[in-house]
Amino acid sequence: MAQTVGKYMCVAMFVLVTVALGQVVAQSEGAAVWAPTWADTLKKDLLKGYDPSIRPSQHYNVTTVETGITITHVEINEIKSTLSVYGWMKFKWYDARLAWEPQLNGNVTQLFLNQSAIWQPTLDEKGPLVKVTSNGLLEYTNALQQQSKCTIQWQRWPFDTQQCRMLFSPWAEVDGMEIHVKMLKYEIAQGTMWTVMNMTLETHTAIDVHETPVHRGTHLVVELKRNSGIYRSTITAPACVLILMNLLSFWLPPNCGEKLILNAINVLITCMFLIHFNEYLSYYTTSTPTVVLFFGQSLYLSGFCLLMTVVLECVVKSNSKKPLHPALKKLITFELIAMIISTNKTDEKCLGDEMCETLQDEQEVEEALSSTRQRPTATPEQDWLLFVTLLERIVFALYSWNDPKLTWNPASYGNLNVVRWDPTIVWRPDVVLYNNAGGSDQHHYGDTNVLVYSEGKVLWVPPTEYHAFCELNMRLWPFDYQKCIVKIGSWTFDGYMLNLTIGSEPQIETLVSNSEWKIAKIAVERNTRYYPCCTEPYIDITYNVTLQRQSDTHRAIVIVPALVIMILALSVFWLPLDAGERIITNGILALMVTIYLVYFAQQLPAISGHTPLIVIFFSNTLLLTAFSTIICVIVMNLSKAKHQQSLPGLLKRLAGCVGPFVGVGKKHFSFSDKGNVALESSVDHEWSKFGLVLNRLSFVVYCVIFIICAFYSF
Repeated sequence: MAQTVGKYMCVAMFVLVTVALGQVVAQSEGAAVWAPTWADTLKKDLLKGYDPSIRPSQHYNVTTVETGITITHVEINEIKSTLSVYGWMKFKWYDARLAWEPQLNGNVTQLFLNQSAIWQPTLDEKGPLVKVTSNGLLEYTNALQQQSKCTIQWQRWPFDTQQCRMLFSPWAEVDGMEIHVKMLKYEIAQGTMWTVMNMTLETHTAIDVHETPVHRGTHLVVELKRNSGIYRSTITAPACVLILMNLLSFWLPPNCGEKLILNAINVLITCMFLIHFNEYLSYYTTSTPTVVLFFGQSLYLSGFCLLMTVVLECVVKSNSKKPLHPALKKLITFELIAMIISTNKTDEKCLGDEMCETLQDEQEVEEALSSTRQRPTATPEQDWLLFVTLLERIVFALYSWNDPKLTWNPASYGNLNVVRWDPTIVWRPDVVLYNNAGGSDQHHYGDTNVLVYSEGKVLWVPPTEYHAFCELNMRLWPFDYQKCIVKIGSWTFDGYMLNLTIGSEPQIETLVSNSEWKIAKIAVERNTRYYPCCTEPYIDITYNVTLQRQSDTHRAIVIVPALVIMILALSVFWLPLDAGERIITNGILALMVTIYLVYFAQQLPAISGHTPLIVIFFSNTLLLTAFSTIICVIVMNLSKAKHQQSLPGLLKRLAGCVGPFVGVGKKHFSFSDKGNVALESSVDHEWSKFGLVLNRLSFVVYCVIFIICAFYSF
């Protein structure tokens, strides 16, 4: 029974397959057979024997290529200093080999051919079809996406206008092809960072004596203006506020603690903006923007104001008041000076233990100045206050070889001495970069045409891009020199089969000038090496490149804040011993140094085995600031506390020995917040004097440490 069922199923499957095959055969027999059209026949006839590597020219005339550009988008990459142009590019040229008579070919007037089948002025074989008309005119439109180097002018950033150039010229057909470019239209998409102010074309048909031959061709000149609306809010407005805060600090009373805090905050804000500029701007600039110079100079002024505040507070609050010099006292009695240091309604003065008194009107100020003129023995406190107020308010790779298979007699070919061919149809040496940082990617060269001369010489000048490993030594950053090597040679041919020689010295004058690095020196040498795997020698060419970092911007963004931080850290020791502003200033300094250390951690490469000296300087400064805070706390407690026991004899002798060397004599008094002599008892005086000696000694030690650090770091 089971066998019978299986037989029936097999028969059924056979019938179904037979019916299906019959339907397929019937449909194929009924389908129409494609007959070649006039266009198919014409295309076959035109391309028969056509060589796309030969330039279309009769009697070796110049081939003229007419191009048109339609620009839709333009942008500048400031980090890489490149100009990018997007749009469409139209090409037209004549090829007599592709002309025909329409009457003899079914009135076909145009064809569409693949770019790979015909000669073309570009190397892009994946573009759209080429339109060919009966008179031999070829035309096609391709998407335009070109990049070129652009020298960025940073002086007026962020309100700058840039002018960039893009050259359109043949790579290896300079003697046999001309490119004529015209502007069709440009409709730039809005909403980008740049606004196109002007766009022109400049054609150089003859080689000028003042420029190199590589400038021959058509230059697209683009003038771009940065859209700087947002920078008015993020840079200009804070700069104005910073100026106002710096000016207002001069009108605070000289002995006011808030004056010191305000100046320290100004320094902190300026440093944060400099760090922001360093992250936003390109390292590839050789000139520092004016706005960065402004903030750098503002940091100098803020640091000077802060230092002056410390000195003036020491003078005003000092218990050992010395009379003002007669010349300075006479200076503050002049009428013009009196107008500078006085106010219309109120002017504060702090004398002795009393609170700040307010002069209600200008008449009281005049009376005070008049009394100063009449009384040569005025109190030192008032003289110093007037003088302090016056002081504040004034204040490409090249390869060549011989191939005997590519020789010919020029007389037999119309005196043709040189031809230009596709690089894929001739032999090329397998020269690669040995210390390649791109892994297995060995495609360093562009596919440009090779020039073959009648004597068999082959010249290949491809655009080259090498990515080589380089061991960085960041010890002297940002004033460092880096030495890198570029080692090239044949990958498979030994020295007996391929003799690699040095043709000429490397040329560097065509490099873009606004790079982060400046090539200081290039040395080239030819080496013959024997490897353990083989007995044959292998030849390589090694380029030793010495690079110098362009560090103009780093001076304004890193070095200036470092100097200001160093000065402020030292000025803390000259504040009164019991002034709370000492702790606040150290806290602000610690915050500034920490911000810079975080910035260094983000900017510098972690792969470098050498820590930059400037980073070590900031790290040591943070450590010194912490110790300075500890010293300030100790000294403040020594000067404010009521001591029951006298100073130990050892410490007393130490203070007596060290005191004269740091400016603390036997009759030197301590400081007080209110400016009076604070000698409650001889015991408290001894402890205060020891605190002063400790404070001055710390200042001397810190000066020595900072001088050593600055000498090695800067």
